Amino acid sequence: MPIDGAPGDQWVNQDAIIVVPGILGSELVDTATGDVLWGLHPSVFARGWLTASNLRRLHLDDDERAGRYGRIAATRLLRAPVWLPVLRGQEPYTDLLDALHKVVPHPAALAEFPYDWRLPVEHNAARLAEAAMAHLERWRRHPVHDAARRLDPAGRPARLVLIAHSMGGLLVRCLSLIAGVADEIRAGITLGTPSTAPCAPWRCSPPATPRCRCRPPGRPRRCCAGARTGACAP
Repeated sequence: MPIDGAPGDQWVNQDAIIVVPGILGSELVDTATGDVLWGLHPSVFARGWLTASNLRRLHLDDDERAGRYGRIAATRLLRAPVWLPVLRGQEPYTDLLDALHKVVPHPAALAEFPYDWRLPVEHNAARLAEAAMAHLERWRRHPVHDAARRLDPAGRPARLVLIAHSMGGLLVRCLSLIAGVADEIRAGITLGTPSTAPCAPWRCSPPATPRCRCRPPGRPRRCCAGARTGACAP
């Protein structure tokens, strides 16, 4: 049964959906200058890679290593493909967002969570918890939410559905450790999220190429058994 104001002829449910991108999946901006450091149009990004100027600005500085953040902000999910040697490509999330907009009762039910993927998972998970609860409360106050709720057999209010890619899935898993959030999560869907501990993450500072110290010479570059014991390091 359609709902007035819905983007299509059908609806899925009344829940609040959040898309959490993976590593490299959010545009990053210098908060002082407004310069886009990650997520430029491919041709502009290629020029930035040749000079490496933007990538150097992505390196963690002393303040960020000490836990003082704010120099760089995540503004939105990628809207143009970008590519890096070793790390390969990161496609935008446009198709996923377009598909989700077709099945929610109203665009207000869907939110994005861009984040600074250079920073610790715990920090970004705390920010996701705040953003998720704020999104849920806004959607519960929306009139279309009430219409969708009346059509639900149980008549329950909206809960959270999180769709996460890669590193984003690690943020979602951390939500279970944050009081007051886990009870509001109806479902979490992860795409390409590692199920075991990966090697130490890329830290945006030289050397930028991850390697396993426990990897013997000539062994293919991949996370080895030592990754699960903490023996792997960049």
